[in-house]
Amino acid sequence: MPFEVIDTLDSLANLIEFRSSAVYELIISIRTLLKPARWHESFVERVKAALSPALMEELVDLYQNFSDGGLYFEFPVDYPDHDDVPGFFRYMHSLSDADFMFYLLGRTISREELSGLLYQPKSADLLRAGIIAVGEHYEWYGHNLEPIVKDIGAFKQRLIAAWEAYWDAFLQHELPNFQAQWIVGMQEKQSIFAREGGRGLLEKVTGKVQLPPEVPPGVPYTSITFIPVCLLPSRVYQFFGYGNLTILFDPQFTEERRAEVQNAKKDAISILKAMDDETRLQILRLIAQHGSRMHGKNIAEKLGISASAVSRHLALLKDGGLIAEDPRKNLITYRFQKEVLTSLVDKLLDYLYS
Repeated sequence: MPFEVIDTLDSLANLIEFRSSAVYELIISIRTLLKPARWHESFVERVKAALSPALMEELVDLYQNFSDGGLYFEFPVDYPDHDDVPGFFRYMHSLSDADFMFYLLGRTISREELSGLLYQPKSADLLRAGIIAVGEHYEWYGHNLEPIVKDIGAFKQRLIAAWEAYWDAFLQHELPNFQAQWIVGMQEKQSIFAREGGRGLLEKVTGKVQLPPEVPPGVPYTSITFIPVCLLPSRVYQFFGYGNLTILFDPQFTEERRAEVQNAKKDAISILKAMDDETRLQILRLIAQHGSRMHGKNIAEKLGISASAVSRHLALLKDGGLIAEDPRKNLITYRFQKEVLTSLVDKLLDYLYS
């Protein structure tokens, strides 16, 4: 009797963990506040109502002038208790200048190298050169470093003070709204993990089947952490290094929601394809203006084209959902589906922002 050995060992299975993070909600949500996605409009309105103009101005300055807050994303990577936000502030206060810059620069330059670069003349230029030496795609970490390295301690205190004020005035009160979404998001990803394994989960969430390159080279991955963040401005963020891959995902972007977005894309393509022809637009215009009086024969007569050509164009318009048939005794007339056209922008935006 023939047999086969099926190796089901998932090389990523033992690396994957799930956790929630109030800390990441804090750091990421300010970026979302400045660059809101369509689905975060009510959040932005609540923040603006809760914060003073002075605090809003400070948050804008701290984020817009520093890669929209992208420099701050790796501060929590090694912080153990992401549910303790005040503890995170204390942790941030405890960071040395070299540690602070190590995370601020995306862990691209080692602490040892940083210690020798920070207090040199033109240290911002030296840091930029060190970042570019790691790889050109990291160069954005080097933008606008002068105000930071001029007085690292003062910049750190300013950043933490703004975070604390934002947390106290607004975000801590939103936490109960997040917690239920975190649980749902993690449960769904755990279900995918159980069903499809680690690589299946990685592909579903990030669209990639391979892990990013090891940074630094030769340091293997020891953990892959999936964290739901309700206020992500995009659907997924990831950053990696020193053995860890951290993946932030939108818990509201479920498999069901993903299918809706894909269907919206297909619908939008069908609509645009149906409209990508002058003759079909003329046919659609006739149907829109004259409604149920339009049938294949008089459309052909009005446009001076063959009945078979009209039939082909009508089929494409039906495929795009732009018209519907109205059978009338021995005659089929057509009805313009206006709501399909008015929904096109939403379908496109739904796909583009997802």
